[in-house]
Amino acid sequence: AYGRAAENEATKVQSGLSTLLDLIVFQDRAINARQVSIDAQVRYAAAFVELQFSSGAMGSTGIAKLDVAKVSP
Repeated sequence: AYGRAAENEATKVQSGLSTLLDLIVFQDRAINARQVSIDAQVRYAAAFVELQFSSGAMGSTGIAKLDVAKVSP
């Protein structure tokens, strides 16, 4: 959503209806939203791996057998 808003704001800047500062604010929000999403995915994956390890489900091959598709929320 923020990414699209930043694109729309860029169009407004090109049309003279907005300022570069406004564009930077929208881009910053888009970057922050993406960063929060990535952080959540990393924490989820780490918790998943910790659960697999703690429960003994990782087996002797460890992370090599981890199915990445199962890690995504």
